Amino acid sequence: SRFSKSHDLDCITLEGDQVNRKGALSGGYVDLRRSRLRAQTEIAKLGEMCVAAEASIAKLRREIEQVDDEVTRVMGELKKQEAAQHRAAVAAEQERLELPTSTARSEHAVGAQKD
Repeated sequence: SRFSKSHDLDCITLEGDQVNRKGALSGGYVDLRRSRLRAQTEIAKLGEMCVAAEASIAKLRREIEQVDDEVTRVMGELKKQEAAQHRAAVAAEQERLELPTSTARSEHAVGAQKD
């Protein structure tokens, strides 16, 4: 640009840009892979994808929390059922142990009454 002004010439650079002696710079090759507009579009698209991914993550976290609550509830019910089963087993065992004793006592009492 300075060279064009100092020598009052218009020229074209090796990159293909046209340099005007009045200071204008135009033309040349545009590499689409390095385009600013394309980069801005890509940034916007990736930003939208990021927002969607964050929303999806939040939804999945809520679902995980609901499943965790359900597992906790079911585990509580299971513990209650196990406790009830244990109490029933203990009661059945006590009755089994008391039955021969009480049967023997009643037989002994019946036998004593006959005498």
